[in-house]
Amino acid sequence: MKDIFLCHSKKDRDQAIKIKTELENFGYSVWFDEDDILPGQIWEQKIKNSIEEALIVMVCLSSNWVNAKSYAHKELRTALEVMYEYPEDKIFIIPIKFDDCPIPEKLKNIQYIETYKQGYLIKLQKSLESTIGIRNEEEEKKNSKF
Repeated sequence: MKDIFLCHSKKDRDQAIKIKTELENFGYSVWFDEDDILPGQIWEQKIKNSIEEALIVMVCLSSNWVNAKSYAHKELRTALEVMYEYPEDKIFIIPIKFDDCPIPEKLKNIQYIETYKQGYLIKLQKSLESTIGIRNEEEEKKNSKF
């Protein structure tokens, strides 16, 4: 089981890898399709199981994601089904905007983070800490000095 499932459009791969690296630097384990689906596995079932087991699903939104046919939309529907099993105040889905794209109707009531605005990593880390907890104590010590 990984802490975070990263849902993204293949066209946004480079930005998704950047987010993945930042999350791993915070000490979180991140499910990423290229790393976690092995040859021979039934990928659709692997994705569904990984979403159901994740503590958080991050949906990386962009114009590429919103305007194109993509399996990521099915991943979002699966994540929403899981989210509805939790109490309303539990953070399960965190939308992350890579550009100034519209928010899909299904996510309009969930606060999102804009990666193109200053301070987004601090907001993201606070959200993760409130849900998952602190994973990287060195990072915590460094940030507590500010």
